[in-house]
Amino acid sequence: MYAIVAAALLFAAGYTSCKKDKTIEVSGITLSAGGSVTMKVGDQIPLTVNIEPANATRQDVTWTSSDPTVANVVSRVIHAYKEGSTTITAKAGSRTATCNVTVEAATTTYTYVISASTLASFGTLEEGYTQPSARTVTITNTGTGAVTLDALPAVADYTLTALTATSLAAGATATFTIRPNAGLAAGTYHPTFNVTGSNGASVSISPTFTVTAATTYVISASTLASFGTLEEGYEQPSAQTVTITNTGTGAVTLDALPSVADYTLTALSATELAAGAIAMFTIRPNAGLAAGEYNPTFDVTGSASVSVSISPTFTVTAAETYSIGASPTSLSFGAQQTGYAQPAERTVTITNTGTGAVTLNALPAVANYTLGALSRTNLKAGQTATFTIRPNAGLGLGTYNPTFNVTGTNGVSVAISPAFTVSATTTYSISVTPNDPSFGSLNAPYTQPAALTVTITNDGTGAVTLNALPSVTGYTLESLSASSLEAGATATFTIRPNAGLAAGTYNPTITITGSNGASATLVPTFTVTAALTYTISASALASFGSLQIPYTQPSARTVTITNTGTGAVTLNALPAVANYTLGTLSRTNLNAGQTATFTIRPNAGLAAGTYNPTFNVTGSNGASVSISPTFTVTQAENPGSGLPGSLPTENL
Repeated sequence: MYAIVAAALLFAAGYTSCKKDKTIEVSGITLSAGGSVTMKVGDQIPLTVNIEPANATRQDVTWTSSDPTVANVVSRVIHAYKEGSTTITAKAGSRTATCNVTVEAATTTYTYVISASTLASFGTLEEGYTQPSARTVTITNTGTGAVTLDALPAVADYTLTALTATSLAAGATATFTIRPNAGLAAGTYHPTFNVTGSNGASVSISPTFTVTAATTYVISASTLASFGTLEEGYEQPSAQTVTITNTGTGAVTLDALPSVADYTLTALSATELAAGAIAMFTIRPNAGLAAGEYNPTFDVTGSASVSVSISPTFTVTAAETYSIGASPTSLSFGAQQTGYAQPAERTVTITNTGTGAVTLNALPAVANYTLGALSRTNLKAGQTATFTIRPNAGLGLGTYNPTFNVTGTNGVSVAISPAFTVSATTTYSISVTPNDPSFGSLNAPYTQPAALTVTITNDGTGAVTLNALPSVTGYTLESLSASSLEAGATATFTIRPNAGLAAGTYNPTITITGSNGASATLVPTFTVTAALTYTISASALASFGSLQIPYTQPSARTVTITNTGTGAVTLNALPAVANYTLGTLSRTNLNAGQTATFTIRPNAGLAAGTYNPTFNVTGSNGASVSISPTFTVTQAENPGSGLPGSLPTENL
């Protein structure tokens, strides 16, 4: 006992020497039990310690008993073992508090019995099942004496979580969860296992779960022929019969047929289908549908999620329509200077876009333009006629943009808008489209973005000769499609960011130039960001200390995993760590800066020795961090006495 106290004091001294901050000494310590207490054999009294000041550097407490065979402190609880007296001493820093304990003969005979709540069957599922949800089992101390529960046993084909508590006073409870494992083969899984505890306390638990061989559930439908094409005012088509066949191995119950817009379906001839059985229904388009296509897809469904799609087709055509179109409807003759040569005539095509025949009227007179005669006037559906148009010679300065109509029988009409400008001087200007091409933002190292096409347009009235494309840092410009541009003409070239650029923003201003001072600018944008990093860290894990056999299993401690990189990380399942129990991760998908936690505790009942493993928590993209728990188990000083000695230092 004294050796353990000395070791604790040495640890405390070492701890103090490592602190960089100012040490705040303990000025006082008091116990909730006061200066004395009388107990019966087998009694337990919890203790609360008050350390002053509350922010003292040393918050650890060392417990000793002058006669641990009479009474001693275990996990801050006084345990009375036999008649007699002893003094319990609590020490924090250099301060102590004592409590004189008198133990009298027990007046009550204790019973040690535990019970378990009823565990309902997990039922019967087919192979490939979704793992059943875990169920909670409650263990109750139904005796009069305190019971310490043993660690739960391993149960084949089931997963059990750790008990929520192991020390149960009379009437207290602890819980754990149990669930069948995923992926079990067909069979019955009905083990019986015992939850046991001190003083022979035990209760049997028998989970049940059955896995049956998978049954297939499939249905098919016979082919449904098209209902064809009919005109508005049609006679309703005859119904067609659709046959539904159960092509699976399990019986299927068909659902009621859905409502299908624009169609009438009769009820199924049967709904209960054994394997290979059939059911039939009829379908037909409704009468009086408007012009259009009626090609819905609907599903025949049933139990076990069976489904088959059916797609009827039916087209209703409209009554004759009367309309015409023109190509082009807008035609530019460009811009010329005074004294120009008369522009060449252009051809306009008139198309009968309706379903009925049309007779075109004579073309109107259009001021400042000359129109040729129509090539034909009688047009059936889809047929065309042409005429020519050109601006007149000798027009004065101005803009000549009239709109005129080509008309015909049954009210058909289409508007045509020629455009022509006569100017006094020649202008030289160009523009680029787009003038701000964006290549977005990519992480290094990136795949070189695809080239974008830029169009150069001669917006002036005079011809322009383009100069060679400039060299631009960070970009490649190439493939100028033409260098000589008449007014209104265009040329194209491609632009793309270079491969392997360093992180940064590439927004140069590029000037495209040509003859007679013509120029235009474009500003491409491209951003390269630094490559993502994938790292994780773990919070510090304090030592579980050193305990003597037999010891109370230390409380679990929480470890926090933090994504310290810039990229998202998916954590892998935690490894099995010998002699320790790890809880599950609170989450597995971590964005940058996010955290996940799990718990760890040494197992109960370990033999004397040092348990200092190192294990790794790992994740996607090579993320990994090492964790090294420490715990020491020592032999009791008085082997065979069956009574605990003094407790080691513990943090409150």
